[in-house]
Amino acid sequence: MDKFMQIAIEEARAAQAAGNYPYGSVLVRGGAIIGIGRNHMNTHNDPTSHAEMEVIRAAGLQAASVVRQGHIRTTVVDVAAKWHADLIVVGSHGRKGVKRILLGSVSDYVARHAPCSVQIVRMRAK
Repeated sequence: MDKFMQIAIEEARAAQAAGNYPYGSVLVRGGAIIGIGRNHMNTHNDPTSHAEMEVIRAAGLQAASVVRQGHIRTTVVDVAAKWHADLIVVGSHGRKGVKRILLGSVSDYVARHAPCSVQIVRMRAK
């Protein structure tokens, strides 16, 4: 395991020990750590205080997170257009076959319709 992953795991453990969900993040540029963050959703009573957002903020970069009601696919694309976003980062469960047909793919929809670049983060195969 590399040193950056180990630091992220330590942050996740610290988040869990504080009563939050166990997520930690490390942002690396050019082999150097520029930000470290952990989940603070419960202790800060902030649904946008995810580890990923915290690490971006710790690095001094701008990032925003919102909570909206609506169909996730179109809401993500509409908010990105309204904000003139540069990048959307969205997760993918990697569903295939019937599950994909029945549940659809938010990441595919966003990648095809977004007004900006989209990075799809895929879960590792089990």
